[in-house]
Amino acid sequence: MRHVKKGNSPDFFEACKTNLPENAGWHEFSENQELSECKKALHQHLIAEQAELCIYCERKISKDISHVEHIHPKDVSGKFAHLTFAYTNLVASCNGDLCDTDNKKVYKPEDVHSCGHKKANDFNEKQFINPVQDENIGEFFKYNKDTGVMSAANENARAEYTINLLNLNCIRLQNDRVNAVQAVFDVILKTNNPMFRQLSKQEMVRILLKRNPPFPFISFLHFYFAASQASIP
Repeated sequence: MRHVKKGNSPDFFEACKTNLPENAGWHEFSENQELSECKKALHQHLIAEQAELCIYCERKISKDISHVEHIHPKDVSGKFAHLTFAYTNLVASCNGDLCDTDNKKVYKPEDVHSCGHKKANDFNEKQFINPVQDENIGEFFKYNKDTGVMSAANENARAEYTINLLNLNCIRLQNDRVNAVQAVFDVILKTNNPMFRQLSKQEMVRILLKRNPPFPFISFLHFYFAASQASIP
C-alpha cells in the first residue's frame, strides 16, 4: 500500500452530483442511465489518478478488473453517509479474487480474496491505515524480500489490522510481489538504449523505480531493492 495524493474533484463529477435526488444513495449511479455514464467516467479518472494501480494491493488495474471503492464504507448504518459522494473518499480498488478466474483454480478462496471486496463494510476508521490520508505509509509495513510476505513494521497494530482486513498477505499477493521483481529485471534485459546500458545495475534500477506509471507492487519493489544487492541476470 502507498499514499495516493488526491487531486481536486473533477468538474464533471461535481456537475453530476447536482442532478442527484435528495438523500440519494450510491445506487443512483447504476439505476440512472445518465448518472451511470458519470460513474464510468469517474471510475476511469480514479484509475488514472492512481497511476493504474489498485489503491490497496498495488496490482495493475483497468476498468474491467476494478471498482469504485469507498474507503469509509457507504453502507454502515448510515455512519458515513455524508461521505458517500465525497471525492476524497472515492478510490479505485481491484476486485480481488474476481480479477482472474484462473486463480480460483490454483488457489483456495482465502488465498485470493483481497482489497475492497474483502473489506466490504467491516471497518474501524481509527485502526485502518488510509492510503489517502496517511502520507507516511511506508513506515507501517515491511516485507520478506524472498517470499513477498507483508507484515507490520515494529508490530504496529494499525498495520496488522489493515493487512488482515484487506488480506494483503494472501498467497496470491505474496507470489505477485515476488514476480514483480522479475518484471524489473526483464525491462533491464530488453532495453537496447545504449546510454541506459552504460549505467550501473543499481542506477538502472533506480531510474526504473521512478518511472510513471510505476511498476505494479512498487512499494515492495522499493523495499526489495533497498534491502537487497541481488545480481541482475
